[in-house]
Amino acid sequence: MHRPIRLTAIVAITLLAGCDLRVATEPTFQPQVINVPNDFALQAESLDNVTDERTYSWQSDGTAATVSQLPTGLTGTVSLVVADGAGNQVYQYALTDTGTFTTSPGTAGSWTVRVHLEDAKGGFSFRLKKP
Repeated sequence: MHRPIRLTAIVAITLLAGCDLRVATEPTFQPQVINVPNDFALQAESLDNVTDERTYSWQSDGTAATVSQLPTGLTGTVSLVVADGAGNQVYQYALTDTGTFTTSPGTAGSWTVRVHLEDAKGGFSFRLKKP
């Protein structure tokens, strides 16, 4: 009478041993952010096939900003879009490009900083600063 129960338990354990019960997790985007009036910086490292989007509010009493971008082995589609205090887009650029740029003239107030990533690998940093 004990033999069928033991056999069933052995079969169940054998089947479970062959199954991978781990749950796959999505790649994460955990940037370091400094967000103070007239100065915004973001840095992300060790990206591995990350697809994500983040939006931040940034206070600027200026009408333009200097944007410094520095990718580090960055691949994929990674872009930065900035809107001024009136909601008008004043900047859009790929973060795979290195350089210092200037936004179009805009309105002071609460600016919007949006970072979009698709299949991003590597790292990058950028800084927005009132000139």
